[in-house]
Amino acid sequence: MSRLRKISEAIALTAFAVILVAFSEALSECVISSINVCINVIIPSMFAFMVISSYILSSGIYRIIFKPLYIILKPILPLSEEIFSVFCLSLIGGYPVGVKLLKELIAENKNYSAIAEKTAVFSYCISPTFAVVMLGLGLYNSTEAGLIIYISCVVSNLIMAVIISHTENMMITSHISNKKSSLIQSINSSSSALFRICSVIVIFNVAITAADCVSEAAGVKLPVIIKAFFEISNILNAEIRTLNLLPLVTFLASTGGACVLFQCSSIIQGSFSVKSFILSRIPTALIAGVVSLLIVKFWDISLPVSSVNRVYTFGVSTNNTVIVLLIAMCVILLQKSEKNFKKG
Repeated sequence: MSRLRKISEAIALTAFAVILVAFSEALSECVISSINVCINVIIPSMFAFMVISSYILSSGIYRIIFKPLYIILKPILPLSEEIFSVFCLSLIGGYPVGVKLLKELIAENKNYSAIAEKTAVFSYCISPTFAVVMLGLGLYNSTEAGLIIYISCVVSNLIMAVIISHTENMMITSHISNKKSSLIQSINSSSSALFRICSVIVIFNVAITAADCVSEAAGVKLPVIIKAFFEISNILNAEIRTLNLLPLVTFLASTGGACVLFQCSSIIQGSFSVKSFILSRIPTALIAGVVSLLIVKFWDISLPVSSVNRVYTFGVSTNNTVIVLLIAMCVILLQKSEKNFKKG
């Protein structure tokens, strides 16, 4: 079986190499476009919050920030303070923030590995910015549509959190030590996570573009919805944009698409079960889709006429601040790699 798998992988990689050569121009443009997205969108929107959220957790500040909300919601959500803080931060920061914080918790205290899989189920959420700006305005030209998507995902996560916290013991008493908390440590972990995220984005976009090129050469056009299941931003190219499809868009937003799931898997790196984490997205996304369906049914919302044929595009920016941040991240990663190499 192992030999058959290796042969299959060799054939697939050879075919992919041929495609890279045959459609080199289109794939080169794809790489440049993907890097631009990372520089102009992903890094500016996520880096600062990743650093701040890591510092909030590692320094123990979460006990002050989330204490009032924790006291109010504890009867509904019997979670430890650390897990509750991860849950709250994941609802604001976006998809990878929750699993990144869970990995850091486990690194600080191995006791958290016992409940990390269950916590990841409800600590993975689309960010309000991505939901409202990218999907709401970009797809429907409507902030209300974006709010529905975000609210549905939050409610879905909340429902899963209530179910899991009342069926499993999520009240771990072991607190993190906070002895090694520092801003530099938070920057290092965030730089490493963003490097993995951007790498996965580039690879996925190249793979999707390659599939597009091959299908077009064969006279077949890949459906947008299929491409969106792999990389969610492809949904912005959908030609049909009606409220009837909002539950499906919400389902995709809750899963994040295969690309985001792989980003999170690269961050998890064996800290807990990736398989369980990925499988848990299906019921959570289904609940989000149903919630959005109910909201649309009872929320009087209409789409502007201008939403038809609206296409959202990423612009190329020459933001010097972003470029400096990117260079700083690379330097940090290189220094970290050099230290690990010397230790080895």
